[in-house]
This record gives sequence, structure tokens and C-alpha cells, in this order.
Amino acid sequence: MALTRAQLVDAFLSLDAELRGLETGGLSEDASQLAFERMVNKSTGTVRPQDRLWWWGQLYAAMDQQAVRVKRMAGLTHELES
Repeated sequence: MALTRAQLVDAFLSLDAELRGLETGGLSEDASQLAFERMVNKSTGTVRPQDRLWWWGQLYAAMDQQAVRVKRMAGLTHELES
């Protein structure tokens, strides 16, 4: 059964909350990777064809945002400024 756009938005909000929780608890790269894998696997059958482009765009944006957070935590902010 395909999810509505609102349900997909909720899934991304849950992912963000989970990643922020991992961040405050000492981010494990494996744990964050598993969280993203769950989102990728969700897309196989639950995202309607007309929402797939939007879905993948949101997923890539979430990955980019997570990379920025990890770099900031590691003190690699100088890379973000260039």
C-alpha cells in the first residue's frame, strides 16, 4: 500500500529525530547508515510513482544534512566553508 505525501513527510521527520538522537548519544556511523537503509528500503513498495522523484530528493537532502552535522561534530567546519 502506497503512503500519502503527509505520511512520507512524517517518515522523514522521524528519521531526522532518530539521527539527532544518535548525534546526542554519540553518533555511530553504522547506526545512522542503518537508519538511512530503512528509508531506502521503504521506498521500494510504499512510494507512489508520482512521489518517487520527490522521495529521492528528500532522501539525498537528508543525507547531505547528516554529512554536514557529522563534519561539524568532528570539527571539520573549515571544509564546509570552502
